[in-house]
Amino acid sequence: MPRVTITLPAELLDEVRASSDRGAVSSWIAEAIAERLSRERLAGAIAEYEAEHGAITEADIAAARARTAWKPQTRRRGSPAA
Repeated sequence: MPRVTITLPAELLDEVRASSDRGAVSSWIAEAIAERLSRERLAGAIAEYEAEHGAITEADIAAARARTAWKPQTRRRGSPAA
């Protein structure tokens, strides 16, 4: 695995060390970077969608949630969980 040197403010490094498992700073930072890149890809996909179809509205979001949300009251006894 490639190695890289980074510089962080001492307070931030202290928080990362306190938050990470057994001081696993490298893996904590790698996870944070992966999460940031994932959010940036998602933001890009949303921007591309909105450029083609118009802005996503609160009504669009509510409708999508209604279509995809698991509703315990609709599960029948003996039915496999989704």
